[in-house]
Amino acid sequence: MSRFDPILASKALWQIRIKKRPFVLSHGVNAKCNMRCKFCEYWKETGKEPSREEIFRLPDNAKKLGIGVYTRHFKRKLDEFFNKFIPEFNPFDV
Repeated sequence: MSRFDPILASKALWQIRIKKRPFVLSHGVNAKCNMRCKFCEYWKETGKEPSREEIFRLPDNAKKLGIGVYTRHFKRKLDEFFNKFIPEFNPFDV
């Protein structure tokens, strides 16, 4: 378990209370799922897949807005396209 970080806490409070902006950004990378789980409805949804450039711009834009914690998730198993770029994908990873 990590320890309380007063500097990070003060940055979060400044961002949330003073600037009225979120401190945490979490988003889905892809819009489609290639699984067909019986208990899940995600695979039935259709949506536009973001381009690689759009995905890679998100961390920079988030940082400019003062986002301190950036996470992303995938609706499908990682395919070869994303596996190649994961190391450069998220500069917020600590």
